[in-house]
Amino acid sequence: MSQARGQAWLRDRKLETDGEAITYTRGLVTISEYAGASLKAVPGRKPVKTVDQHGKTILVRSDKDFMLDPASLGVFGEPLEGDLIVYGGLTFEVWPTIVGEPCFRPCDDYDFMIRIHTRKVGDG
Repeated sequence: MSQARGQAWLRDRKLETDGEAITYTRGLVTISEYAGASLKAVPGRKPVKTVDQHGKTILVRSDKDFMLDPASLGVFGEPLEGDLIVYGGLTFEVWPTIVGEPCFRPCDDYDFMIRIHTRKVGDG
C-alpha cells in the first residue's frame, strides 16, 4: 500500500470511528448530514506556538478544532474566516488562531484531512 493510499485509508477510518455530524454554513448556504449530505468531522483542540509582542513564545488554543475531509465541503472549497459550524448544540465561527495565519491547516502530507480552527460564538 502506498503512503498516499495509507493516509486516505486512515482518514476514512478516523471519520468512521470518531467523526460526528456537523452543520457547516457560509452565508445562506448550509451543508448538513441532516440535509442529505454526509458531513462528519472529528472535534478536537490543539495548541499552536506563537510569539507575542514581547518576543516570548506562547501557546494559543482555538475553542474547538474540526478535522474533516476537505472534499466534504463541496462547492465551498476551502474554509473561510466567518463560516459557521454547529456542533453539539453550539455554534462556532471559523477563524485563525493567530492573526494573519490561515483558519485551517493540513493534517497530513497529502491534504486528505484539514484542521479548521474556530471560536465559540453562540448556543445552537
